[in-house]
Amino acid sequence: YSVAGWKSDMHELTHFAAGKKIEPVSDSVAWCVKQWARLAAKLKKLLEIDGKSILDHTAMALFFEGGHGWDPESRRKQSPHSTENMAVLLAGHAGGLRARHVPAPNRHPASAVLTAMNAVGLRTDALGEVQGNIPGLFG
Repeated sequence: YSVAGWKSDMHELTHFAAGKKIEPVSDSVAWCVKQWARLAAKLKKLLEIDGKSILDHTAMALFFEGGHGWDPESRRKQSPHSTENMAVLLAGHAGGLRARHVPAPNRHPASAVLTAMNAVGLRTDALGEVQGNIPGLFG
């Protein structure tokens, strides 16, 4: 699976890059963000019948393999599979979503998924064990 010129998928790159060169992971993340941004830009140009863009009626989320911190499954203090310090990108304005930098300490990244789901009208309080929106993303 060649992504960004590296002969591996992103998951494998994160394992082999640990403690070594970070360029393969950085290149792969940059490639994914570029594709995601291209899609968001296209949705912004396409208009709905109400005159607003499709992006105005959309909630897009982009996650990566994990964050960096405690991993309860492996019981390791520092793990690339942790949900701590995990970056999530959101785009769109569905349901009053206002994508911007919002630190959410002690929140599981799935809270961002719940926020996006609720923004597009799927009302649910939980996704597995994770509950609640990230309030700072509405406004």
